[in-house]
Amino acid sequence: MKALLLTLFFIPPAFAQSPVPQRDGNLPVFRTVLDERPRVIVVRLGVEHAVAFDCENGILWKAWQAPSGQLPVKLEGAVYDGKHGPQPTSQGNYILTDEKPQLACADPTATLQYLGHSPQPDGTAIIRWAFQNADHENLAVIAVLPSIENDTITIHYKLEGDPSVKVTLRTPGSENTTQTLGTTATSVILKN
Repeated sequence: MKALLLTLFFIPPAFAQSPVPQRDGNLPVFRTVLDERPRVIVVRLGVEHAVAFDCENGILWKAWQAPSGQLPVKLEGAVYDGKHGPQPTSQGNYILTDEKPQLACADPTATLQYLGHSPQPDGTAIIRWAFQNADHENLAVIAVLPSIENDTITIHYKLEGDPSVKVTLRTPGSENTTQTLGTTATSVILKN
């Protein structure tokens, strides 16, 4: 019985989480339905800015700035305020909206899989996707880190580990500009 109690209350250091700051009652990073779109991850940047990614397709879907004094996401619905029916909505002016695929793999049989997000101590998050083969083995893992400085949003994309396939990024908001991703960050800058 003593061994069982120790096991239940001991958290190995590798699994300990760093504290994630809360901002004015709004979550810094969360997965939700946003503007009636399911499977979205929202990362709040600074006080008034936020970005939203489509988890299923790896798309940087929206970037926006809330009106002064307001939060970028209105958290409403059963999970947030107990009211049934409404869902979270973005508030403010859009800097970018994009619906088209941005990540592409040289292996046409590979599928994109959302791996999750890791909150960072500064309130941002690293979001990971992987192109996987039919056996669900990772061919390439893409790490995405959004950040903000002086009202300029930057999205950093990089490959982790030693990818076995080439991955390209169509610049969000662009139709034709593509770049090959590597193990050093490729940055996309979004300005107001």
